[in-house]
Amino acid sequence: MKTDVVIIGAGPAGLTAGYQIAQAGFDVLIFEKNQYPGKNKVCGGAVSKECFLNLKLPQKIIEKQCSKIVVNFPS
Repeated sequence: MKTDVVIIGAGPAGLTAGYQIAQAGFDVLIFEKNQYPGKNKVCGGAVSKECFLNLKLPQKIIEKQCSKIVVNFPS
């Protein structure tokens, strides 16, 4: 089997990157170790502004913009 790009991980970043690369005309193969994406961890879908701009994502996918985030680890 030959492909242009292999992406490991079908989370939000992997799927978004795979979609954009495929839209550019490349063959993309995405591997996910779990039965389905997000099975063992849930991602809020947050992407940094730099990442968003580098991937050239369409503005219409933005649900909400944040200027800062606070993360609390109770343990």
